[in-house]
Amino acid sequence: CRRCSGLNTGLLTGTNVMTGLRTYFSAYSPLKASNRGLPAAMWSAGSGKFGSKLRWCGVDEVIFVGRAAEPTVAVFREGPHGPEAELRPAGDLCGQDTHEKIMSLHGDYPDAHFAVIGPAGEQYEQVYYAAVALSTENQLKSGEDKCRFAGRGGLGTVMGAKNLLGIVAQSKDKVTKLEPGIRDLNREISSHAGSAAYREKKAGGMGGTWSNYGFMSKRHVLPENNFRPTGSDNPAKLRRENLEEQFVIKAESCFRCGINCHKNLYERTADGKAGAFRAKFDYEPLNLLTTNLGIHDGDQAWRLVKLVDNLGMDSISCGTTVGYVLDYNTRHPDKPLFNGATFGQFDAIMELIGQIGRGACPDAGHGVKRLSEQVGEPGYAMHVK
Repeated sequence: CRRCSGLNTGLLTGTNVMTGLRTYFSAYSPLKASNRGLPAAMWSAGSGKFGSKLRWCGVDEVIFVGRAAEPTVAVFREGPHGPEAELRPAGDLCGQDTHEKIMSLHGDYPDAHFAVIGPAGEQYEQVYYAAVALSTENQLKSGEDKCRFAGRGGLGTVMGAKNLLGIVAQSKDKVTKLEPGIRDLNREISSHAGSAAYREKKAGGMGGTWSNYGFMSKRHVLPENNFRPTGSDNPAKLRRENLEEQFVIKAESCFRCGINCHKNLYERTADGKAGAFRAKFDYEPLNLLTTNLGIHDGDQAWRLVKLVDNLGMDSISCGTTVGYVLDYNTRHPDKPLFNGATFGQFDAIMELIGQIGRGACPDAGHGVKRLSEQVGEPGYAMHVK
């Protein structure tokens, strides 16, 4: 983790192509390795506006080598003679969650965007599946907790091992006039088959990945209780149409994108309007942090999703590992793991996830494969990408 890691933008990042928003992080994964112990080189991608800002600074790729002597933020900015870079102390950011770090940096760099780690990444020796959170335009303008994440492979753990708490990309926006060919391409992207799964139904789409809850719960194949569907109707409680009485659900987008794939939950006020923002629901975090843990309540669901996002962990790896723990504890009530949490115990599950993300449960923070082998029951572990 303390050797080389890479940061680069996509081919179309910073252009007028509406989905040209990607930022890539790469390194040897702390989480993934072969059974012979050979490291896995992995990359993880996230969207938002950070990648565009980095490209507008004049930076296409950065290689980070070694470890900073103290908690550090790397700052890249557009200078009069090309891109400039500096490392600045960031001890004041230690312990802040992902959203808090982004908003703190926004106060210092109001014309920038950011990539940060949360408490889990700071606990890099205890948590191998820490993610990188990227700021969004919606987040910085509203002050609401609307990060995007590069979650695969523990690249946030790699940043933590380097004592790199955040990266700043500071540049003026360089939005140019939209050429007719790019305009037509963007229209095709936002309205044709390629984006149909993510668009709203009223826009000819399928309603986003959350819509998987519909057909999967009807067929009783939605993962529950560590990937063992129970055949009950409980998963249907978290279908979108069953939460719309309690929440206002808005389809929102990343910078300059017309697909509107974010399904953001807001409390519904007495007059039916959107109140406080709660969380963004996608299929994988929603399923693996709720239904697969025996949770079927909307209020509890957004709190679990928000907690994992704020701690800066990959929701897939975290949810799968916690699901294994709950399953083990159900089978072994006489010798449970950690705090003894089992399926459906919301408070105990919140406590367990909080402990993992703050480094208090390294056996769980190292992932389901290592944990299952350690306790001698690998057959119950669902390995994830």
